[in-house]
Amino acid sequence: MEILNKKERLSAFGLFLLLFFISTGIFIYAIFFNYKLPLKENEVLKAENERMKVQMNYQKKFSTEFENIGKLIDSLQKNPERFTYIESTISNKLGELTKEIPQDTTGSKFYERAILNVQDLVSAKKLTLKDNDSQSTITQLTNEKKELEKELKDLYLKIQLQAAGGN
Repeated sequence: MEILNKKERLSAFGLFLLLFFISTGIFIYAIFFNYKLPLKENEVLKAENERMKVQMNYQKKFSTEFENIGKLIDSLQKNPERFTYIESTISNKLGELTKEIPQDTTGSKFYERAILNVQDLVSAKKLTLKDNDSQSTITQLTNEKKELEKELKDLYLKIQLQAAGGN
């Protein structure tokens, strides 16, 4: 005796096996990603955490160095005779800070602009100091001019008196 619906049973069994393997494959695939994906994510997060630590350490160093540079800038006006030395010290510190800027950070442009602003400030202080020197020279020369004009008037009056007394 032979089974009448043998073909239909075989096709149904084949469909069952296909769907069984597909659903089992999806289940195993989900377990695999549940296990492997967090490991990759942890690696990415650890790398990002390290970058953030490097950036925070640089920010602390940058802030400290910037405070020291600010003190040097303040001393530019207090010690105009040491201006060149202080200016070179500031330039050296700014050069070191520029070399140490981490290139992979988003704030690298900020650091570069801050350093350029400080360089502009030092240049402006230098011009101000030169203007102050020029202003004091102008004041001194104006005072000398007034004294010489006064002497010239006195000499002119003496000459007129001598000329009038001699006539």
